Amino acid sequence: MTHLTTLVAAFLITGGSLLTSNEHYQRFRRLQSNHFEKAIAHIDSAIWLVDLEQNYAQKAEYLRKKGIAYKKRGQYDTANLLYNEALLEFITIGDSAGIAKVYNNLGILQYNIGDDEQAMRWLLSS
Repeated sequence: MTHLTTLVAAFLITGGSLLTSNEHYQRFRRLQSNHFEKAIAHIDSAIWLVDLEQNYAQKAEYLRKKGIAYKKRGQYDTANLLYNEALLEFITIGDSAGIAKVYNNLGILQYNIGDDEQAMRWLLSS
């Protein structure tokens, strides 16, 4: 889905109201358990908006949160991709706390997959 398609979808989902990135994130949090597709449209809109604002720390955090949502659904490959995208953003901006959070997420993900050795490497790095 392109960024413009994502933004239009979120605009339609919200009944035609323009929301801030934080408002999209709050709706993502509320909807992710019962309305996953709507929640993802909101987090994608939030990511797109903070990217436009060049708020790369917030973009990285939203990518990480999106990865957590996919991990909870058992979609480990997607979660791994999102965690790595967040990690690259955190590394680029030099956010050591963000990097540590992603290492922790990657460790938990590897533990869930059953790769205890890799899980320990990530967790010890965090």
